Amino acid sequence: MRSASARCARERKCGTGPRRQTCANDGLSPASSASGASGPKCSGLFCLALFTGLRRDEIDTLTWRQIDFANHIIRIETHEFTHAKSERSEAAVDIDPTLTERLREWTQESKSKFVIGVDQDPKTDVSSYHHYRCDSVFKRLTAWLQAHGVEDRNALHTLRKEFGTQVNRTHGLFAASAALRHASIQLTRAV
Repeated sequence: MRSASARCARERKCGTGPRRQTCANDGLSPASSASGASGPKCSGLFCLALFTGLRRDEIDTLTWRQIDFANHIIRIETHEFTHAKSERSEAAVDIDPTLTERLREWTQESKSKFVIGVDQDPKTDVSSYHHYRCDSVFKRLTAWLQAHGVEDRNALHTLRKEFGTQVNRTHGLFAASAALRHASIQLTRAV
């Protein structure tokens, strides 16, 4: 992942806010190089994790109604399928207009209320979300990441950390902490 993230960082373009990040198509993401093997759900998952810094359960339970296409925002909130990790986690996450357009295209193809549509239904009776609807997609993306050099135990979380790293490099530690919706700056610094 180091060579992929370094290449991605060189081609990074920032939008109007510290959380708006996008990456030129560099042939290194499932969205471009592995879509045949991993499928469009993996590329969507990859984009959401890397370009928004969303957590696994936030991606898993992200519904289309949480996306404000006009203002390029994803609202992370407690709803019928999940509880936000913390009060600080409930926030508006700025997204790059390019990602907004990609999401808008995905809505045209979607038959689900969830951004990552799968055949598995969410469980609504969980207080902390340990059931992932998209578990098969998470596993495919994790296998792809590991095959492409991500050695961390939690390969998917590496994408969130990379998002924070890029915000930190461009806008500083406080902006990265806010973008990741961490409870404290110490948590961001430790990453």
